[in-house]
Amino acid sequence: MNINVVLSDQIVKDNLEVMNRNKLPIRTDYSTRSSYATLFIKIGKNDDVLKYAICHTLTNIFFEESYLEIVDHYTNYVLRDLLDTKHRSFYRQQLIESKKDIITFIQEKLSDNYYITCYLDDFFIKGSSHYNSQHFCSEHLVYGFNSGGCFFDVISFNDAGLFDNKLSFDLFLSSLYDFSDDLVPFSYSKLKHGIDYSFNKHFIKQNISDYFESKNRFWVLDNSKKTFGLKALQSFYKYVNYLIDNRLPISTNDCLLLLDHKRMFAKRLEYLEESAIITSDHWAEIYTPVLQMARKQVDFCQEYNNNGFKSNCRIPYSEDLILTEEHILNKLIKTGF
Repeated sequence: MNINVVLSDQIVKDNLEVMNRNKLPIRTDYSTRSSYATLFIKIGKNDDVLKYAICHTLTNIFFEESYLEIVDHYTNYVLRDLLDTKHRSFYRQQLIESKKDIITFIQEKLSDNYYITCYLDDFFIKGSSHYNSQHFCSEHLVYGFNSGGCFFDVISFNDAGLFDNKLSFDLFLSSLYDFSDDLVPFSYSKLKHGIDYSFNKHFIKQNISDYFESKNRFWVLDNSKKTFGLKALQSFYKYVNYLIDNRLPISTNDCLLLLDHKRMFAKRLEYLEESAIITSDHWAEIYTPVLQMARKQVDFCQEYNNNGFKSNCRIPYSEDLILTEEHILNKLIKTGF
């Protein structure tokens, strides 16, 4: 066999692969929980937008009755600030009769730098927590395609967080989840242009103080039944231990949210140091034990759920995490940055 012919064929094949490929940049190191992971995925490699997100996202938390949530996500301000989002729905019949039209729509939007959000039935998605076991609708994000290989690049989510997936066009279409009136919804979004993505020192200082003091002075919410900040952590851990005592499942999603909150705070400290907004005292390094404890709590909750809701102990490091974070925040606030 002529080696030059083989190499030439491979080069042609590689070039066709590139021509048929469209893949938007993504960033997956900031968040594992779907609501925030999709935001940071869409930020991609844009450092100016990242500065804004570090300042405005995953700031304060609240606990209400049986769930934990991030204050800024609940108000949805940040998503409106950053993203130009549009919506389109197709009838189920269109998916059957006009498959090519749906695929073309998604490819055109991706080629125009839009990320596609859709809802798929996890029963068909390999790697999902419900694969081949239960029909369950969840959010997925399409960020690329290969028309030659006939597949989409998709970010999916399971109990451990996010994972990358390649779904054939046929599998993708058959997995699409329809809601009322047989409608299959899509949303597509990309970063807005011409926005001031500057870091707001006053804003972040206010939110750090609110979290430390268990208050909510900045966001417009009904505060009557909510606990905030460090007290929200106490309420959440108390609730989780109640679930353990009664052998009830723990929401892994809440534990991942808590880990994301700690991960973002570590990134925020790192940025504040690098920008000389706070003195260089290795703040991110000092904060590392908090991150480690939050990760171990996620592992504990996953193991507890997988073991049939059986455990002889409470959620680990709950008191240690609160005390450690309280000490670090107190020291940071006293610097007067």
